[in-house]
Amino acid sequence: MQCGLVTLHGGGPHGGSCTVLHAACRSLVDVMDLILELGAAGGDTAAACMLLERLQARMRRVAAAAALAAVPVAGVAAPVGPRKPPRVLVLRALQPMIEPGRCGLQ
Repeated sequence: MQCGLVTLHGGGPHGGSCTVLHAACRSLVDVMDLILELGAAGGDTAAACMLLERLQARMRRVAAAAALAAVPVAGVAAPVGPRKPPRVLVLRALQPMIEPGRCGLQ
């Protein structure tokens, strides 16, 4: 994911300073770092920290729920053999439908 942010401080383009940020996030850690960087650039580090804490708490809850779901239940047989991975469809665009790797000009 790539994104950019331009913030203007001091009343707009004729006064104050301008901050340009560019990020190329490749992992969840990159996204979390970007949240803090955007908060600092926007002048609200406390809000960015609170958002990050809420996201981390949610990730912990999801991890705990997933761990509980993986625990075998007494009296219920566990599936034997390797599990098939879920089937996933990724579309880059809906109109026209384009899957990743296609330029869409065909």
